[in-house]
Amino acid sequence: MRKTIITISAIFATFAVFAQDETPKQEKVFFPVAGEIAVGLDGGPVLDYLGNMFNGTQDNILNLNDNRLYFRYFLSDNSAVRAVLGINNNTNVDRFYVRDDAAFFTDPLSQKQLEDVITMKNRDMMLRVGYQQFRGYKRLLGFFGADLGYRYQKNKTMFEYGNEMTTVNPTPTTNWGNLSPRTLEQKNGTVNSLFLGAFTGAEYYFLPKMCVGAEFGLSYGANFEKQTYRKQELMVGTIHVEEEVAVDPGSRWSATQTYPPHQPHIFWHLQYS
Repeated sequence: MRKTIITISAIFATFAVFAQDETPKQEKVFFPVAGEIAVGLDGGPVLDYLGNMFNGTQDNILNLNDNRLYFRYFLSDNSAVRAVLGINNNTNVDRFYVRDDAAFFTDPLSQKQLEDVITMKNRDMMLRVGYQQFRGYKRLLGFFGADLGYRYQKNKTMFEYGNEMTTVNPTPTTNWGNLSPRTLEQKNGTVNSLFLGAFTGAEYYFLPKMCVGAEFGLSYGANFEKQTYRKQELMVGTIHVEEEVAVDPGSRWSATQTYPPHQPHIFWHLQYS
């Protein structure tokens, strides 16, 4: 009886092993599907940083100053709407020591100093919205599409001077020389750009729903630059005058050009519900 029980147990164990082996393995899904959203960024700075880590580059810095963000929503398994957002806004403040004219006129041996300050503000924002079609093979997903875009650029430079402009000192010392008139503020003409483009590229999925890719395209753009103004000060006899003058009337230009492959972009796909 004991031998019979052992034999029956062995048979059941054998069937269990075969049944386990015959269970189909779940296939990994690398490509995104309908209803998923994706968030991405330029992979160039990240890949450069990782590469420099392995080749021993000194002063290796992850530079994300000139970056773009990618967003897309998959309408079907092989089509999506996308948006590309680029923001590069910065403010630089530089300070310089200059001679204190009042102290120098009183005592030519004086070492007293004042500060001149220049502040430069740059605003550069871009948005592109488009449609993509995809075709995949194994882990490689090719795509093509078209998009519309808008870009806004504006620059302003402001000056602050340590030495005041007066009747006694109509051309005070500055870091940029003894000027009259001298600039207080310059507003470069705002540039508004509109463009239409077509693009193609490919992405490689190194993990499920995670990829790195690049694209190449053809774009037509029209740019509209507004007038540039400068605010300045000067002495007119004994009167201190501040005035705003037109520097450039502005311009328009257009161009059709190919653009080189973007920095590789990296995407993370998320299920949307």
